[in-house]
Amino acid sequence: MIRRFLDEEKKSGGIGRNVNTEDVSNMIFSGLLGACVLYTSDKSKKHLNSTITSLISYLQDIDLKR
Repeated sequence: MIRRFLDEEKKSGGIGRNVNTEDVSNMIFSGLLGACVLYTSDKSKKHLNSTITSLISYLQDIDLKR
């Protein structure tokens, strides 16, 4: 689902043609899965927010327009 969304954005020009949507979708999925595992283990909303914020920062830092 994530890759399909990224592929649609790529076709419409929302993200660059050279972006590997499989890699980006794997990173997003892995980051979300990791956040869920960490939250399940300690129930800390602070840690959950920190993990999600780190994932968002990563996505903002990569150049999806190249």
